Amino acid sequence: MENNQKEKENTENIKEQNIVPNNDPVFNEIQEILMDQEMIQKKLIESNEENYKLELIFPSELILKQFNVKFLLIIPKSYPKQEPELYCITIFTHPHICDGRNLINDIINREWTYENNIPIDFIINKIPKFIIKYSDYTDKSLIIGKYMINHIYPFDFLKNLPIFFHLIPETNKIITIGDISLCLFELDNEKESKYCKLTFFVNIKEIIEIQTKQKNNLIIIKYKSEKSTKKININSENYNIINDILLEKMKIYKKKLGKIPDIDIKYLEKEIEEKEKELLNKDNKNIIMYKEKCLRLMDIYQQAIEYYSAVNNPKFIDINIKIHQLIENQLLTLNPEIQEKENINNTKDITNKKEEIKDENTQIQENKDNKKINENKDEIKIKENLKEDKKEEKNNKKEEKEKKEIKRKEEENKKNKETKEQKDENGENTQLRLQINEGELNTLDVGEDDEEEEDEK
Repeated sequence: MENNQKEKENTENIKEQNIVPNNDPVFNEIQEILMDQEMIQKKLIESNEENYKLELIFPSELILKQFNVKFLLIIPKSYPKQEPELYCITIFTHPHICDGRNLINDIINREWTYENNIPIDFIINKIPKFIIKYSDYTDKSLIIGKYMINHIYPFDFLKNLPIFFHLIPETNKIITIGDISLCLFELDNEKESKYCKLTFFVNIKEIIEIQTKQKNNLIIIKYKSEKSTKKININSENYNIINDILLEKMKIYKKKLGKIPDIDIKYLEKEIEEKEKELLNKDNKNIIMYKEKCLRLMDIYQQAIEYYSAVNNPKFIDINIKIHQLIENQLLTLNPEIQEKENINNTKDITNKKEEIKDENTQIQENKDNKKINENKDEIKIKENLKEDKKEEKNNKKEEKEKKEIKRKEEENKKNKETKEQKDENGENTQLRLQINEGELNTLDVGEDDEEEEDEK
């Protein structure tokens, strides 16, 4: 009865979600997931020619939070050949990840490939652990999820995300700003503006400078891309709002938002390479000239640090390390006499090290020899033990033979005894028979004499 009631409830749930049975294996898998009674709330919100859209709500008691967290799982009909999409709808962490990034690879902990045949319920059941893991993450350099250029997003989906959303009617472009990135979308007029295509995105931590021009309602964003600096122009009446939001977001990643110094960094990098090569040259015997070269290199290092720190390039850390190494270099302070003494000490150290290495090698050789001797001893012992074992085996075999011989003789004696006894018995029997036969003869003789006597009478 209980099973029948459950089946009825499941069928009613399916009817409520407007699910119509078909021959699609992906649909059948989704249907089984929806029928499964779990803590996770699952609902099929849309089914079209391309994909299925599942709304997933994870209750607070399952994810150890004070509120529920919602996700959207989009499963293509060509699944698993085509990658599914997973988007977060609710803010549960900071910086938050509900800004249109596909989180599927972070959920399964690897890049999606065509060979992957991962069940849908496996993906769903991995999400609670993901929520718990990233609820309080503070590593702002870590970027979870990824954007896909030229990917189509539903207009309503982007509009309802908890991020800055701005539509520019004149250009049919959309700007979104989350905690991590700025994205640009274009409305798809062919699909009645229900969908938009991602055309550009940049991580906020990569933005170097923002300029605004009030006359043209223009905002110019400079950012670093690989090894070069690029810029993008955005025309909007709300340029001031966009500027303020971006500056606020940039404070998370930038300690200083100073102006970039007017330095040709490529020329400076070449000069650093040349000066470093000069210092490594063995012909630097003049200490005064060497000091001047070091000071010049220090000056160039400082200029490079000023530029790299302004654009928030991590190369300034490497330059700082080089400066400390240069300061610690004894050639800056030592005179030639001290340097010669130090060279002598270095050669002594080298010879001592060589002797130590020799001693170590001899020790290793001795250990090897001792090891071989011990191994030979062990082999001799093993051979001796084998000989003793063989002797024992021979003795045991000999004893067994003797025992068998004794046993055989005993059996022969026994048999001889038995045959003798049988012979004796046969002799006695013959004597008895002879005695009986003689008795019979005597009786026969007596009878004949009586008959003769009667006849005579």
